[in-house]
Amino acid sequence: MTFLRADATARTPGAPFDAVLAFSLLHLVPAVSAVLESVRDQLKPDGLFISKTICMKDRPAYQRLMLRALMWPGIAPRVNVMSRGDLAEALGQSGFDILDGTSFDARGQTPFAVSGGAPARLNRPPFSNQQGFSS
Repeated sequence: MTFLRADATARTPGAPFDAVLAFSLLHLVPAVSAVLESVRDQLKPDGLFISKTICMKDRPAYQRLMLRALMWPGIAPRVNVMSRGDLAEALGQSGFDILDGTSFDARGQTPFAVSGGAPARLNRPPFSNQQGFSS
């Protein structure tokens, strides 16, 4: 097993990969679709994309307002405010099938998603866990 740190949209030496991990990334990039397409292009046909991202649209309004207030003067980084449904849609539009997922926070606002380009291999709907990931 080898771990590499790479630019999210650049071609990485050693591709194609069995898996690409993106933890706490997608909500921070300016073009989520460009990152997802780059990842898809660098995976083996049966490769997996495993991501974890904050879905601020699913958080309480006061947290979103607080985030905007911190982004305005540059205290917090720019954050893409998306929901779990927005994330699932972006993955699908980039050619990924969501194979599994869960969330370890109490409200399901920071989902883990396991995605691949191969047909779904599960006998249950994606994200059919106790957190209710689906849109």
